[in-house]
Amino acid sequence: MISFKEQTGHAFIKTQLKNKWDGCKKDWRIWRKLISETSVGWSSELETILASDELWKIKIQVNSL
Repeated sequence: MISFKEQTGHAFIKTQLKNKWDGCKKDWRIWRKLISETSVGWSSELETILASDELWKIKIQVNSL
């Protein structure tokens, strides 16, 4: 926490940092799973995941549970 404050200038308590970490970790796992599928690509130019609208609808339903 001290190192984070020194580097960013923001002081957070341990619980706040853990909550942020847990949320980022969940998002990263979803991203990693999407990228590993053959029907999904990555746009380096846009820095976004490329997929069909149909696939997005399915993935949003699965991951919103």
